[in-house]
Amino acid sequence: GSAAAMGLSQVSGALVYSYYLRKRFSSSSVEKSKDADENVDKNMLTKSRIIATIVKANASMILKQGSLLFTWAYATKSAAKFGAAQVAAHQVALSFWMVFAYILDAVSVSAQILLSKARTRNSVDEVRSVTKFMTSVAIVQGLIIALIIAGLAPYVPSFFTTDEAVIAQLKTL
Repeated sequence: GSAAAMGLSQVSGALVYSYYLRKRFSSSSVEKSKDADENVDKNMLTKSRIIATIVKANASMILKQGSLLFTWAYATKSAAKFGAAQVAAHQVALSFWMVFAYILDAVSVSAQILLSKARTRNSVDEVRSVTKFMTSVAIVQGLIIALIIAGLAPYVPSFFTTDEAVIAQLKTL
């Protein structure tokens, strides 16, 4: 059930992303001129460069997410060697961890956008300023998340399950 939902959400996200890419590229229509074929070739070359740039920019994200999913699968495999309660506790802890990992990841996305704009303007001072600011924000955000996790730790097991074996395993994490 949850694997199917995960797959469905990923496919849906890819379809929405594809839709908006197609919409963006089709809205940048070629101006009509005497030499329309030349303009079409130039437009296709521009689109190819844009797509190549997007693929290159997303390569690190794909690698990061792929390694994260691989690690998740390996950890699940390892937990499965111990028993059902351990796997259930592992899945609860991993899901809880993933929520906060994605929340924390939002800062890095913002930082990447701000840094790319500063680099485009060739402003070394702005790059340093943004780097210092975003590092400070990430540290504060990490500390706040740590406090939230520590505060919620006693309540998390009973929120996800009533199985005593799983609750016992979660309390050891």
